[in-house]
Amino acid sequence: MLYDGIVLIKSLGCDISDVNELINMLSNNGRFKYLKLNENPNLEKEKIEHIIKKNKIPVILSSLDIYSNDIEQWNFKFMTVLIYKAGENIDIEWKKCIYSIANKSIENTCRLLVKLWELQCTGGGFSRSLIELMIDCDLLVKNGNKCNISNASYDLSLGDEYYYAGNINSLNDKSPFVAIEPYDYVIASCAEKVQMPRDVVGRFDVSVNLFCQGIILSNSTQVDPGFRGKLFCLLFNTSNKVVYLKRGTHFVTLEFNKLIEPTTAYNGKYENEDSIVAYLPSNVMQGAINELKKEIEKLRSENQKMQGIYLSALALFLAIISIFLVIK
Repeated sequence: MLYDGIVLIKSLGCDISDVNELINMLSNNGRFKYLKLNENPNLEKEKIEHIIKKNKIPVILSSLDIYSNDIEQWNFKFMTVLIYKAGENIDIEWKKCIYSIANKSIENTCRLLVKLWELQCTGGGFSRSLIELMIDCDLLVKNGNKCNISNASYDLSLGDEYYYAGNINSLNDKSPFVAIEPYDYVIASCAEKVQMPRDVVGRFDVSVNLFCQGIILSNSTQVDPGFRGKLFCLLFNTSNKVVYLKRGTHFVTLEFNKLIEPTTAYNGKYENEDSIVAYLPSNVMQGAINELKKEIEKLRSENQKMQGIYLSALALFLAIISIFLVIK
């Protein structure tokens, strides 16, 4: 076993009656045993050992302060789970806990806790049923659409904000398409916001449909454990035709893999970032993106020159053939 028990940490906005109902539901499972903390939490260590010896799983309800100051110092390893109200700000608690579950449905929250306990020592890709259960609790993808879930992945939709030809633009009902010219690129946003637990890593890439049209993803494809925020994709058109992307349609596929054990949550500059501005370097017009743009324009110009030479040669060849036929 990776964990000795479960510590449920109730957020300030979460209704205590819902948490108590959740604890009762876990206790009815038969494998879990709720342990109520006294005023001095350190007195409960022997009780936890007793529960474990009886092959039961101790479940403790705690605040974040009590966990950090007391419980975390015990010689036990707990699966820490934040239970919070959907829409509540949990920026501080998110990094402290392994899982943060939006308690939209007590039944789904209970099912997910049991499933996470069963999978604690395993690693590997996520199935449809697990993705659905986690998305129901605002894990992996916040407010995700079940219609976008495949057998082992989630189909991300094209968001409104994008960067193209030196400008930040926004799609809307009147202008729902992004046109990527041949050998050109666009930085596109995903409509969804991802929310990764500390023991889950994600990887994403363009849809098969776009790949077959010549679109490739040119930026890093890993989503770190504990990351929250939108994903932005640098899409490059390698074909000689214009490729159109439509607002709200599937353009990127995201897969999830569970780590064998949790790691430190992502704490970089893109944490909880929803705007494309943060992803653009301050010297964007002089930086690598602009250099890529120049190379693209150079390739396009060379391609046009080669097409001109080819057409001229073809015209000359046809003229020679015509003269030859006339003489003959």
